[in-house]
Amino acid sequence: MNKKHVFVTMLGFILVFGFILTGCATPSTSGDITPAAAITQSVGPQLVISITDIPAEYNGKLGWLMVDTGSSAGDPTVAWAYANIHNGSVTLRLLDWVTDQAFNKTGNYYIALLVYEDFDSVGPNDLYYGYITSIEIGERTSLGFYEFIKY
Repeated sequence: MNKKHVFVTMLGFILVFGFILTGCATPSTSGDITPAAAITQSVGPQLVISITDIPAEYNGKLGWLMVDTGSSAGDPTVAWAYANIHNGSVTLRLLDWVTDQAFNKTGNYYIALLVYEDFDSVGPNDLYYGYITSIEIGERTSLGFYEFIKY
């Protein structure tokens, strides 16, 4: 296993572990934690991302999406979602990283798609890791699997 894959796998594991630890915490009342220039404030409905053309080998697997404010995986995560992949596609309803409430802030983001065998294997055991460094996310965004860069 090359060093890059080990690093990304460990980063994913740390992010998931951090999510588990903070998932039950009291939501922050200090306001928006992301840079104002990174997103457009929206009072609209929960953002939804659909990914199509996923290879058949991933059908029945868990698709996990991370949404970050910058152009790399090291930038602050602001939203996340997961759902099972069926018939080569997955529809993900974004949740706020801190509050787990519906995420509705449109803007330009870094996104990462991870595929796992199932929910119990979330962490360092990803079957696929792909990312898009800069993508405009609106109320409903549709992406093709081919748009992700495999890490």
